[in-house]
Amino acid sequence: MKGDKKMHQLKNNRKILNKGFTLVELLVSIAIFSMVFVSASGAFVSVLDAYQKITKTRVSVDNLTNALESLVREAKTGTNYHCGSTLPLTTPLDCASGDTYFAFVNTNVPRILSGGSQTPSIVYKFVACPSAFPYCGRIQRSDDGGVNFFPVTVAPPDLMITDLKFIAIGSTPFSDATLNVVQPQVTIVIRGYVTLKGGVTAPFSVQTMASQRNLDIL
Repeated sequence: MKGDKKMHQLKNNRKILNKGFTLVELLVSIAIFSMVFVSASGAFVSVLDAYQKITKTRVSVDNLTNALESLVREAKTGTNYHCGSTLPLTTPLDCASGDTYFAFVNTNVPRILSGGSQTPSIVYKFVACPSAFPYCGRIQRSDDGGVNFFPVTVAPPDLMITDLKFIAIGSTPFSDATLNVVQPQVTIVIRGYVTLKGGVTAPFSVQTMASQRNLDIL
């Protein structure tokens, strides 16, 4: 009797072990796995998209930062701050209300023109878009006294500058006639936006200042 019971129990155990998943159970399992996979995939895509946006923004902002650092470095070692496009550009000129054109003399790195004449004038300017002029929406630089300009920031729409103002004060050197005791300085105010994936824009606003390093006394 005991032997029969053991044999019967073994047969039942084999039936249980041999029993597989039903079709309904497989379908339910697949459905649950698919839901989890889709959720995980969506989260991964969102993280990847956010990373790409951050990377693109950082590259554009780094480009603008490098351009401003170069401008400030040159202006600090320069003289004869001239705000505006009124000629001659080597004559000191303030613009308390701001202008899109800023020039200064930098004798540390003399520029030689094709004709053999020398000009130490460095000019920065900005032209807003839309415009018939090239390189609109970008900071432009000239090292030949404003004859030829080249962009120093990336092209729109990656980085679009909508407004830029150079505000120069204290440009006229101190003398008995002027009594100007303000050291030459220029404040640069920039507004714009970075275009991200899908046409989304991220606005920015930047302000920096440069002051002439040499003591401004005649």
